[in-house]
Amino acid sequence: MGYIKMSKNLQDIISQVKEITASGLPFMDGKEKVALEDGDLYTVKNYGYLTSADGDFVVVADDTTYAFGGSIVTEAFTKLDAKIDGTQIAELLKDGIPMKISKRKSESSKRNYTVCEFFPK
Repeated sequence: MGYIKMSKNLQDIISQVKEITASGLPFMDGKEKVALEDGDLYTVKNYGYLTSADGDFVVVADDTTYAFGGSIVTEAFTKLDAKIDGTQIAELLKDGIPMKISKRKSESSKRNYTVCEFFPK
């Protein structure tokens, strides 16, 4: 394949497009990436989905940070989207949706599992 010479304008446009996809979702810009840890309470002020080779996954954000959600968190937000409409979700996001990730052990099988709980006690 040969080298294709691009105009300065086209190079600028491509750079802008790359910048958009490099940062993910617009609400991630300027925020610090954190990990969702067992037992932490995280107040979700915004969320959205990104697509990877393994499928869609949720990204959650508060006022200063964002975090990638694993399959459990993604499933919880997918269910939330299916259960209530966008207007209701927007209303909840104004004050934030408290969310807690907890590791638990099954009483019967003694296996460990993870739970994502909205508005935990």
